[in-house]
Amino acid sequence: MPDDQNSVKEKLQAHRVWLETNGQQGVQASFYGMSLHGMDFRGTHLERANFERADLRGAVFERTNLKFTNFAGANLSYANLFNADLSSANLQGANLQDANLLATRLVGAHLSGANLNRANLNGANLNGADLTGANLRGVNLVGAINLSNANLGTAQFDSQTLSFFYERINSLLAGNSSSNVDEKALFNLRLQTEQLRRELLQAQEELKSRSLEGENRTKLEETKKNLEEQLRVSESKEEDLELKIKSLE
Repeated sequence: MPDDQNSVKEKLQAHRVWLETNGQQGVQASFYGMSLHGMDFRGTHLERANFERADLRGAVFERTNLKFTNFAGANLSYANLFNADLSSANLQGANLQDANLLATRLVGAHLSGANLNRANLNGANLNGADLTGANLRGVNLVGAINLSNANLGTAQFDSQTLSFFYERINSLLAGNSSSNVDEKALFNLRLQTEQLRRELLQAQEELKSRSLEGENRTKLEETKKNLEEQLRVSESKEEDLELKIKSLE
């Protein structure tokens, strides 16, 4: 059951005073570990609030100011964050599976290790966002802004999101983007290439096991084949982007 709504309301009021007086009055809101699933936070002032490890499944933060807010380890699955401002927010290790992040501002947000499986990032601004080690399988990235300027090191892709990432690389190759944008994209591409190499090596080692037979071996052989193709494409894109950067020097 969600925690007492009167208690939450009191915390929100005190936090608003804290923000308006620059911390001279009121109290910074902390919802650490609280059960707040399904709660509607629209129209509230939540900048710099603490929601660490809170249960926020299905919560509504539509058009809410969440700058510098702490959501580390929080459960935001199925949450509605449409057009919210999460600039510089801490979402490390947060569960955002199936969350609605349509047109959300995630500039400089910390999303390392976050689970974004099947999240909707259509139109989201990811400029400078840290997605290191994040789960991006099944994510909708159509219309995402500044994806090439986010840190995607060791992020986990599936074939769909990886294809979308390569399309962005293609657009950089075809366009007249600045060299610093190209270099950031190349950095991410190199990290992705290295991750593919590691996954391929792991699959090759597992196939050496004599105990792996039948359907399991067939599936792993198919995985190995797909990884080889993805690695080939990634290495080719990396080479093309390196040549483009050199041509701009």
